[in-house]
Amino acid sequence: MPQSKALTKFDKIYGRAYGMVGRHWEIFEKFVEDDDQQEWDETHDDLFRAAIVLAVTAMDSYFANRFCEGLSPYLENHKLNKNLMKTLEDAGFNTIEALGMFQMRRPRRRLHNLVKNNLDELPFQNLKKVDDLYKGFGYDSITKRAQGLARRKTLVATVQSLVNRRNKIVHRGDYNSHGRLNEVKYASILRQMNDLNLLVTKCDQLLAKRKI
Repeated sequence: MPQSKALTKFDKIYGRAYGMVGRHWEIFEKFVEDDDQQEWDETHDDLFRAAIVLAVTAMDSYFANRFCEGLSPYLENHKLNKNLMKTLEDAGFNTIEALGMFQMRRPRRRLHNLVKNNLDELPFQNLKKVDDLYKGFGYDSITKRAQGLARRKTLVATVQSLVNRRNKIVHRGDYNSHGRLNEVKYASILRQMNDLNLLVTKCDQLLAKRKI
C-alpha cells in the first residue's frame, strides 16, 4: 500500500529531528572523552531540545497536509457531514464561493487551497484538535483509533507528553518555575519520539484503508 504524500513529507522532517539526536550524541561522546572539558550541564542539551521541537513540527505538518490530501477522495465517496461543513465554512467556503466555482476549470483545487490556507494558520500539536478536525472524515477520535491499531494503551498520552515538553521549550525556553532548565532524559524522550512516529504512521494506515 503506497504511503501518502503527507507521510512522505513527515518522514523527511522527522528524519531531520532524529538526525539532530544523533549529532547530539556524537557531541556528548566527544565531551565525555575530553578530560579538559568542564562539567556537562543542561545547556549542552539544546540540540536535543531542538530535535523535540522539530519532531512535533513534523506531526503538526502531517495532520494539516494529510487532511487536505484526503479531502477530495473523501467527498467523492462519502456524504458531507456537519463537522466537515464547519471546516469548509471556517476556510471561507460559502454560497458566493460555491457559485464562483461553477466558472472554474478546477473547482476541487480551489476548495483544496481554501482549506489548506486556513489549516496552515492553525496548530495541530494538541491531539484533541486533531481529533476535532478528522471528525470531518467520520472518525470520533482518529488518534484513539490509531492507538488501538498500534495496541498501545498509552500511545496518545505519551505523544501528548512530548508535545507538552515542546511547548515548554518554545514558550519558556524549557525553564521551570525555579529558573532552572528541565532535565533532558534521553531514553524517555527517544521513546516518546518513536511513539509520535508510530501514531502518525497508524493514522495514515487508517486513512489509506478507507481510501481517503
